[in-house]
Amino acid sequence: MLASQYNDLRSDAYGGSFLFSHQQTSPDLTLKVEPGVCYVGATRVIYAGGNSPSFTAPSANPRIDLLTIDSSGTLARVAGTESASPTAPAYPSDKLVICEVYNRVSQTQVFDTDQGAGKGYIYNDVRPFLGGAFIASDSQVASGAAISISKISFNGNFIPTADNADDIGSSSSLVKNIYANHFFKGSTEIGSKFGGTGADGALSITSGTTTIDVGAASFFLKNYTSISITGSGKLAFSNPATNGTIILLKSQGNVTLTSSTAPMIDASAMGAAGVTSGFNNIILTLPAAGINGNNSSGTTAGNGANASAANAYPFDQTFIGKVIQVSAGAGGGNGGSSGGGASGTGGRGGGGLIIECAGLWNFTTSNGISVAGQAGTNGTTPGGGAGGSGGGGGAGGTFVGLYNSLTANSGTVNKSGGNGGNGGNGVGNNGGAGGGGGSGGGNRYAGGAGGAGLGTNQSGSASGGSSGGGSSGGSGGSGGSGAGFFGTGPGGSGGGGGGGGGSSGESVVTQNNDWS
Repeated sequence: MLASQYNDLRSDAYGGSFLFSHQQTSPDLTLKVEPGVCYVGATRVIYAGGNSPSFTAPSANPRIDLLTIDSSGTLARVAGTESASPTAPAYPSDKLVICEVYNRVSQTQVFDTDQGAGKGYIYNDVRPFLGGAFIASDSQVASGAAISISKISFNGNFIPTADNADDIGSSSSLVKNIYANHFFKGSTEIGSKFGGTGADGALSITSGTTTIDVGAASFFLKNYTSISITGSGKLAFSNPATNGTIILLKSQGNVTLTSSTAPMIDASAMGAAGVTSGFNNIILTLPAAGINGNNSSGTTAGNGANASAANAYPFDQTFIGKVIQVSAGAGGGNGGSSGGGASGTGGRGGGGLIIECAGLWNFTTSNGISVAGQAGTNGTTPGGGAGGSGGGGGAGGTFVGLYNSLTANSGTVNKSGGNGGNGGNGVGNNGGAGGGGGSGGGNRYAGGAGGAGLGTNQSGSASGGSSGGGSSGGSGGSGGSGAGFFGTGPGGSGGGGGGGGGSSGESVVTQNNDWS
């Protein structure tokens, strides 16, 4: 053995003898305690060694006592309660416990090990530096002190000093790994193991429509053991949050989506309300709301609303690292007011939907899942006066399907933006000008611009709205025509502008390679 190894071993053995308690050379009712160094609270104690107080014999039944040392280096006995099956008393918060001693009736000696009837013995060596750290109260740790140990064992909960007060790690000192089954923000679960807990049982729909009320929640979670929508069954949702709802359906087992109903899972119009930005689960830039069209003024028509912005965070994929970016589509803008007809309102965006499948994924229905945006409503044609302008369509939402194993994935997802509403026709001579159409809601792509209204004494038709951005953006609504009492032409009231189409949403179905 190398000298350095020998010295390390000797040092380790010496440290293990700190405050070591054992029977006397000639056993009596006291114990010998070896020298040692320890901390009691924030106080460093250097103990020179000595004898414990006497462990007196119990009168009727066995008893377990504690041998302790305090911050002044004084040994003391904490007496337990006599019982046929005794337990150790509560550990004091202001002392370090060295050992537990089992006492018997009529004993006159205390030994290292159990020697039978009439003899006490050391029941447990509980010096804390031989195992996991035991800290009974805040008084045992100096203010600002760091405790560096390999593992902490606990039987209760980690509770912060006050609600929303403490952190685990920091921006500069990160915790390496956290292993857990569930994560909550307040009382709302925001994450758990892939496939979930199965707490909501099996979801099985073979006919008719099952509608789930999400309770105006921004984030809504269901934990199923399996999901099966077959035959002519349909799953729908209601009561979204103002900024839209992201729905997470977890399945511990298979997900079978073969119903003939299209869509069989309908999260359309579960996005943001009109003129409202969409909810984004990772709180980057929110999907931009559609913009209201401009009002007409006297004989001057209102301009159509500018296109809503595309998401300023340029994500090309739905996944960012190990985070799934999901957003509810933004709502379309309302049409500007006109001199006569009612203006259309913006459509709701499509919802955000995630399905986790820990078993086999089987999805075969064309347009079987919908996160489509809602169409804007049409402006009306009055009995006399300018036509109302159209509302903008809501943006499509986001769908993500993740599976562990694949049976089939031939089904498709409707992620379309809603169409813009049409402008109403003007009726009557000199009845005012038409308002501008509202723009479509945005998501990853920009919503379409609204069309301008038609002014008084102008011939033809108001401008139609533009289509929403992306591969399946909604179409812009058509502009209404101007008309006099005797047909189309100068002197008539203006038609309303058409609403812009909502932008396309996003969808992806892929194998799970990142979550467990």
